[in-house]
Amino acid sequence: MTKHTVGIDISRDRLDAFRASDSGTGRFSNNAAGFQELIDWMGTDINCVGYEPTGPWHREFEEALQEAGVPLKRMNPYQVRCFAKGLGKRAKTDPIDAKVLARLAETADELPLTPVSSPAQRDLVELQTAREALVDDRTAILNRGKRLRHAVLRRQCRDRLRQIERQLDRIDVEIRKLLESDDSLARKTEILISIPASPKPPLRAWSLACPNSAN
Repeated sequence: MTKHTVGIDISRDRLDAFRASDSGTGRFSNNAAGFQELIDWMGTDINCVGYEPTGPWHREFEEALQEAGVPLKRMNPYQVRCFAKGLGKRAKTDPIDAKVLARLAETADELPLTPVSSPAQRDLVELQTAREALVDDRTAILNRGKRLRHAVLRRQCRDRLRQIERQLDRIDVEIRKLLESDDSLARKTEILISIPASPKPPLRAWSLACPNSAN
């Protein structure tokens, strides 16, 4: 029976799919119902599914297919663009992108399958994303505050900075809880902070949340 390699182009509201074995195409909603329809459409003999990470829009898709036992390949966007140029694909539409992803996943055997993330790892990445956004907000407010002259605006600026600090403290507490409660994350934390001049917790979560890091 033919193994299916499928490419998925992910956007906020939809998933465009291309099945390399028979050039079949499909479009599905980027939600729980759409994920199940996609899984049914792909069938059971799946070699792998290639896709690009797209900020927040790929996360629920990734979790749903991993839970269903579908082998995934998270593709580097730069590699995908280079591969598309090599195929002579200059146009960029969602169906074309899905076809390119399927072809790349089908031919690039050396690309590893995407490791399955644990709930703790997914929570850690989400907390780190929120933390980085708050740090960016703090920097922007500090820069804006330097130019403020009105007393009311300066007071509001100080109030917002205090709020951000409280929110950062709360996130840091949750990050520490996760690092201490998960044996794999705790071990990775121990390794990272043992490196001279390394930051102490809360650490950057991207490396900790990757199942292949700091083994």
